[in-house]
Amino acid sequence: MNNNQIAFIICVNDDFEYSECQYYLSKLKVPDGFSMDVITIQDASSMAEGYNAGMQSSNAKYKVYMHQDTFIINENFIQDILEVFSVDDKVGLIGLVGCRMLPENAVAVSAWDTGKIYHNFGVFCGYQNGKSIEVDTADGLMMVTQYDIPWREDLFTQWDYYDISQCYEFRLAGYKTVVPYQKECWCYHDNKHSQISSYVKCRDVFVREYQDFYSPDTPIGVNVERCTDYDQLNREMKENVALLIDMGKMDEVKTLLNREESNEFSLLEDYRVIKNILDMEQDQNSQIHFYHNNMNHRMLMEHFRALRHYLNRIEYGKVDFDVAAFRQEYSVYATSVMARTYCDNLGKVNVWINETYGIDIDLGEYSYKELTRRQYSISQFMNSSIVFSDSLEDFNLLASYFMTDIKEALLIVNREDGQITDSSLLDRIKEIRFHDVTMVRRMLKDEIYTRGKAIIVCGAKAGNYASLYHNTDIPVKWYIESTLLNPRKYSENICVRQC
Repeated sequence: MNNNQIAFIICVNDDFEYSECQYYLSKLKVPDGFSMDVITIQDASSMAEGYNAGMQSSNAKYKVYMHQDTFIINENFIQDILEVFSVDDKVGLIGLVGCRMLPENAVAVSAWDTGKIYHNFGVFCGYQNGKSIEVDTADGLMMVTQYDIPWREDLFTQWDYYDISQCYEFRLAGYKTVVPYQKECWCYHDNKHSQISSYVKCRDVFVREYQDFYSPDTPIGVNVERCTDYDQLNREMKENVALLIDMGKMDEVKTLLNREESNEFSLLEDYRVIKNILDMEQDQNSQIHFYHNNMNHRMLMEHFRALRHYLNRIEYGKVDFDVAAFRQEYSVYATSVMARTYCDNLGKVNVWINETYGIDIDLGEYSYKELTRRQYSISQFMNSSIVFSDSLEDFNLLASYFMTDIKEALLIVNREDGQITDSSLLDRIKEIRFHDVTMVRRMLKDEIYTRGKAIIVCGAKAGNYASLYHNTDIPVKWYIESTLLNPRKYSENICVRQC
């Protein structure tokens, strides 16, 4: 075993995407005395199989298993990882995004609550407290190890749950999985939409194997048949659009995307952005055109992805490409639409666009991603208590036990089942929002850890909300109406009060 080597192991089936991954790897600073190796696995039948092949081909002590569409923007990444491992030899695995308490149904995709990552649908900002945090599971976009434990290719023969399983394999071997503190995001994930039907099948394999932790009888809470039908329609719609582009029928593509029902299909998102670019270029009589008649589908999508990659580099201060050639290749309208859609540091990109094109254009203060998040923001509730309840019925039953001392509150409820029965409380409840725990994680993100004067969970059925604060340093009062509490063990910061 080479204790002074770190190997990056990547399953590759998209050379265009991997080339951008390589670009960021080439920028990493390698600590003195260490060496760095990059191992690619082509044509793997599953992620677990590919990672086992990579593990067996390297004698590096430290191994980084990462997706081909994960770009490391923190140039000190290697040193930062080594420091995390040096603190505790029981830390076996590091992830950048994790879940402190996997839900009882073991569906991890909507349960990430710890860490930070840039991605195509926004910025994920979960709980952080200035140090590494132990988690149940970590997302497979990147997993770093200092011990070799085989991946369960015997069980996970596709592309999901290999990561969740590996965290439990490390746990069974006596090691921890942690998410390190990141002042700024260490990586960008150029992610795509998942196929839920495939994910559900892998989840079923997981709960059967790890029955000591999860019951196979726990309802998944997902209509599998409906998801399967949706995934098939989604693929068919994308294939139809690709075929039309290959045939040069871009007007028909625009017509299809103008239909309201097309907005329901997630795999058409990139094409909707392309349509917006083409419409703006036409409206502004642009001399530079994003789409040319000789472009087939592959060429157009690589052109699209290249622009997104260039804008990412601008955001992260890595403008080492030919700017003059860029200006000839992409119109200011294409660049502006893409920036508004995908960039997080819009101000920085706005300055670069104005300097590059010699114009004065204002992209606005916030990108589309940030505007979506701000629509759900709870920043105005800094001095309010935040009350979570499964239902208004549960809130009505228990409100008298905790509302007496509350001057103002934001009430977040899983489901709407009536109204507040005590009219004297209405002046103190500043707003009621109906968000399930998935929506809270997705849209409120780190605000649930930084906002609110006090955190209260209401009702025995509200365990999913309580789990948001599991293994944090945030005090939570959980009021329940009986001793029938969820049997899962919560951290000491969650104080249960039986009423």
